[in-house]
Amino acid sequence: MYGCELAGSQYLDLADHVVPKLHEDDPLVLMREPNNQYDEHAISVYTTGGLKLGYLPRNNNLILSRLMDEGNLLFGKTKTFHWDGKNLYLIVKVYMRA
Repeated sequence: MYGCELAGSQYLDLADHVVPKLHEDDPLVLMREPNNQYDEHAISVYTTGGLKLGYLPRNNNLILSRLMDEGNLLFGKTKTFHWDGKNLYLIVKVYMRA
C-alpha cells in the first residue's frame, strides 16, 4: 500500500533495545496518536514487543491516519534498515488488512 522512511528515531534510545533484534520483514504495529502535540495525524511505529521505533513521516500520514480513524487496520513490515550509531534508517512498508 505505501512505503516510507521512518521518522523520529533519533529521539529514542534504540541502540541496545531494538537494533540488534531487527530483521527484514519483521511485523510492525502502527498506532494512532491523535493527541500528539506536534502532529494531529501522527502514527507511531512499534515492534510487536512494544518498543517504539519512531513515526510515519508527517508529510504523508494524513490519508493513512484517516483510514485508521475510520476503523481500518493498518500494519507494517520492516524492509531495509541501517543503524549509524545514532539514527535508525528504516524503510517501513504499510499494509491494510482486508
